[in-house]
Amino acid sequence: FFLMIRRPPRSTQSRSSAASDVYKRQVYKEVSSDLALRPRALGLNPRRAREDPLELDIKLPNLEPKQEEIPFIFRPRYAPSNEYLMFPSPETEKFLCDALSSARFELNICIPVIQHPIIFDILHEVSQRNVIVRIIMEETRQNLFCIETLRSLKVKLRVSPEEEPRSLEHIFAIIDNKVVLRTSILWTTEAMVHHFGSLHCSVERHQVEEFTREFMRLWSFFAPTPK
Repeated sequence: FFLMIRRPPRSTQSRSSAASDVYKRQVYKEVSSDLALRPRALGLNPRRAREDPLELDIKLPNLEPKQEEIPFIFRPRYAPSNEYLMFPSPETEKFLCDALSSARFELNICIPVIQHPIIFDILHEVSQRNVIVRIIMEETRQNLFCIETLRSLKVKLRVSPEEEPRSLEHIFAIIDNKVVLRTSILWTTEAMVHHFGSLHCSVERHQVEEFTREFMRLWSFFAPTPK
């Protein structure tokens, strides 16, 4: 006689098969619920996860840190060495404007005349940031409009009187007591476009101190006399 042993069907109440079925149902339930919840956490479509949980287009979020925009702070391109640039050149003009607009605490300028609209805008913008702006210039008939414009910008201004026998030939700017800019031409639109000249940028401490000392000497020399 042959003895045939047949495995009972799954619907039977056998202890071994019933436990196996319960375990399989629990595992399937946990896996299904996990697949259904994960798309929501990843920002995916849960409907598609239920329909096809094994073929998900999971796009991981961008984990790279966002680069915050760093405000531009002027630094000479070959610091701490000196920088020489030549006029006429759009790059030299931009270098000068960027340097002036980089002032954060103090900007001292000594120049006979300023007739450049972009530089006027820079001085206005810098003064609006509570930067101390001091300017020394000549008082001439051709320079009256420039002086009135600068006074309207609420910058500190000292002018050499027209009767002063010695003319003001300095053309330099001191930025935050760290950088000295010297140009051989005036800061006018015509001079920067049609004249040949140079710009010298220096971050050497002894030069900054010498020009600061000269600026303060002229600032006190052209102080308004009390009436």
